[in-house]
Amino acid sequence: MNSVREKMTSIYRARSESPGPRPPPNSQTTPGPEFVAVILAATHGTNLYPLTIGKDNQDYFNNMSDDKLQQDEGGLSPSTDKYLPKHLLPLAGKPLIHHLINQLIEATLEIIIVAIASEDNVTIPCLIEMGAKRNQNDNWKQIDFVEFFIIQNIALKVVKLPSDCGGSADALRFISSMKQKQEKQQLGGEEGKDVDEKDNIIPSQSHVMVLPGDLVLYGNLYDDGENAIGTLADVHRRNCHLGMIKEGPPLALTVLLTDVGEKDENGLPLKESAKAKKGGMAREDAHIEIIGLSEIRTSRISSSSYFPNAQRIILKESKYNIENDDDNVGESPKLTIPKVRLHSPMNQILIRTDWNDVHLLCFSPWVLKLIEAKTQLKDLSKEVVALLVEGQFKGVKACFGIKKNSADEKEKKDNDDKKLILGQILNEAPFGHQKESNDSIIESSKEYPFLVLAHVLQHESSKLVLRARTVPSYMYVCKELVTQALMDSKSTSKSRVSFLDGATVDVAKNSITLPNSSLGDKVQIRSSTIGKNVTVGNRCRLNNVVVMDNVNIGDDCILQNSVLSTNCSVDHCNLNECQVAPNHAVPRGTKGKGESYSG
Repeated sequence: MNSVREKMTSIYRARSESPGPRPPPNSQTTPGPEFVAVILAATHGTNLYPLTIGKDNQDYFNNMSDDKLQQDEGGLSPSTDKYLPKHLLPLAGKPLIHHLINQLIEATLEIIIVAIASEDNVTIPCLIEMGAKRNQNDNWKQIDFVEFFIIQNIALKVVKLPSDCGGSADALRFISSMKQKQEKQQLGGEEGKDVDEKDNIIPSQSHVMVLPGDLVLYGNLYDDGENAIGTLADVHRRNCHLGMIKEGPPLALTVLLTDVGEKDENGLPLKESAKAKKGGMAREDAHIEIIGLSEIRTSRISSSSYFPNAQRIILKESKYNIENDDDNVGESPKLTIPKVRLHSPMNQILIRTDWNDVHLLCFSPWVLKLIEAKTQLKDLSKEVVALLVEGQFKGVKACFGIKKNSADEKEKKDNDDKKLILGQILNEAPFGHQKESNDSIIESSKEYPFLVLAHVLQHESSKLVLRARTVPSYMYVCKELVTQALMDSKSTSKSRVSFLDGATVDVAKNSITLPNSSLGDKVQIRSSTIGKNVTVGNRCRLNNVVVMDNVNIGDDCILQNSVLSTNCSVDHCNLNECQVAPNHAVPRGTKGKGESYSG
């Protein structure tokens, strides 16, 4: 019907300059916001060692003197708290999580949840330093594991995960289950009393946007760059609405992918090793995936600039797993796509290895119930996404894996619980509106297929949308953000990245020196970030170096492609591709390449 297309087109033409979450068109008022952001920040970052400190490498700091364990003014001393997670690593003078929360605030999300480790005692002070204020009027303030804040009129909820949370799926399951605790407190044992869904940690009708704490989202720095969060929300919202009006299968998940392909002067694709030599970001083999996408169209609303084509994920496999020869027989790698995935209406299938999953996932509300039922799932990206990609063609019932006629009592109870949750999903929108018994749903031949979609950012918008989860990726982000922010400030009246007040910017050398730092005579700095309260001696040369706060660099140091952590010191050293741990003093005159110094 033309009226439907015209009405939806007018809605999407009214998109704001910063597209983001907002009430879906023609929907009834639902409790809580449309989207809730969950930042998973409970891991310290083993791949970033020795820059981060977790419970696995705290023994080094337990043996340090009390004087050295003091916190210096103006900088976070990891040794004082003996815990420094990766989301607190500095980026242009601010912790990574500050940048991420600011991006979510700009995208107009109403609720942001930060999930941290049980031993984390540094993230909350960091958020308070950012401007978060405790919310004393929240009904949830008596709930264990949760602290409530307000930042720029946005609800910020910090959840300390118990130590038995074994992965990202466990974390999301734990957070979403807190609504049962709230219901019990409000009900106080009384039945028939209404529960305010807005007081749940995750409102039951809200879509959940899950982000890793080390994610950088500055794709909008580039000309015509996309706002990653707003664009993903638009794609997810639109296809959810099409499922509600029966224009396509219901939507389960929308994944954000980036285009990280690079070409040489002849137009040929570059290998990962060649990217690093050109100053780009090279991925490790374990992070490369073979992804197949098919373009699908709806019958009623065709593709346009306001309605980007939906990309259905047909295949998502680790390149390493496909090419791995476990039996050592020298067989050629085989890529297999089940026939059932090719039966759905589609125009073509594109299979590429230069699409990168940054683990920004947008789940529909009903998927949280599936995760709640499948307690054996521990990892969102490796297990939950894989289950949904495979199960979208078989249907929702196949994802639950309910066994019929089980004799084992424990297994029978597990099946009954799964049937109850499955019945709730299928009797509600977007699958159905009529009430059916759980047994009749299970026994029926209807499969209830659904969609798993991806939105691929343009290549230019993908350069600064990545995870800073390894030392090379962290160094790349630090250098590229400063470079692009300086370029952005030249083309616009105001840069979209705000540096700290008092920072000194060297446009010609693509470097930034943060406040209260002093540089000696004949110092050469290029493509580097110098933190706060840093002292650089005479005749030093720094090229592509990240220097965190409170670092002492003595005379005659040559530093290249290295990271110096908080409160460390070097003197008369020549370091290339090295990392120095927090509070560590590198011996005078050290020459090193590719080394990690941690005591």
